[in-house]
Amino acid sequence: MKYRLVLAVVLSALSYGRVLGQGDVDLDSLDQKIKQHIQSNIPGWTYTRVEPMTGSSNVLIENWTSSNRGIRISIVPYKSAKAAHDVLLGSFLKYRKHEEVKGLGNEAYAYGWQGSRLVLRQGRYLVYLSAGYDSDGDPELRNLDQTEKQQRLIQEIKRINQEFAKHMVTAID
Repeated sequence: MKYRLVLAVVLSALSYGRVLGQGDVDLDSLDQKIKQHIQSNIPGWTYTRVEPMTGSSNVLIENWTSSNRGIRISIVPYKSAKAAHDVLLGSFLKYRKHEEVKGLGNEAYAYGWQGSRLVLRQGRYLVYLSAGYDSDGDPELRNLDQTEKQQRLIQEIKRINQEFAKHMVTAID
């Protein structure tokens, strides 16, 4: 009897480890798929994969940079599309001011300072996009006043987020 119990515990532990390892394999293959897609469709951007914070697991983080622009993309897989939807609307957006963005994935929302961040759900994945733009490094903007610079900054950040979001949806499918 003890032998069967020990065997059951060992087999459970091995299968649990296999499930955890499978998540890493899925994220590695998704990372390669996204990387190839972006590099072939948006030339000139440099890719870096970022390790998640200590204690975090099952999240893919990519940084993409190009001259005075950059974007961080974090992708979290869930067991099902419903689970991802529930997390998105239940705990993530519940206490954040947000605005729905049409035409991106199964559902997408802008949030943060003037809607400068974007989160979308594509199937069982939540994709968080946060772009940056160094407007001071852009020669076209040097002669604009501060208000015009700020407007262009927000427009460019939103443009980058949406451009990458469209590519994320395509790559994830």
